[in-house]
Amino acid sequence: MANKEMEVVKGLDLNRYMGRWYEIASFPSRNQPKNGTDTRATYTSRDDGTVHVLNETWTDGKKGSIEGTAYKADPSSDEAKLKVKFYVPPFLPIIPVVRDYWVLYLDEDYQTHKRNRLASSSMAEQQIEIVATEISEIEAIEAAQIDV
Repeated sequence: MANKEMEVVKGLDLNRYMGRWYEIASFPSRNQPKNGTDTRATYTSRDDGTVHVLNETWTDGKKGSIEGTAYKADPSSDEAKLKVKFYVPPFLPIIPVVRDYWVLYLDEDYQTHKRNRLASSSMAEQQIEIVATEISEIEAIEAAQIDV
């Protein structure tokens, strides 16, 4: 497969993006438990223009969470490419870990007909086609107004 950069949302309004988002799909990631359920992210704007990030998931009935800060990767760009900085381990935050966070799809109302949803993944080059297919399926479900 040829090298192809993912297309991201343009003109993301961070203020409208604030709130709680629920994960509906993800690729395995060393950053999340393999059997986590009800995974969600809560975004809150800060006065300095950054975003407070709270990621939560439940594994075997126990809640796990990590907090971090998101910011535009390139403040002069209108692309929805952000960086998220977490400190690990969460219980003794001493090591900064910075990851890419790209918004790949967002409907014009910043939500679906039922509730906010988030599809997240740690992107690898070979996953581009898989993600594109998943986004197409999400769009088809929303167009048909199927509640999932």
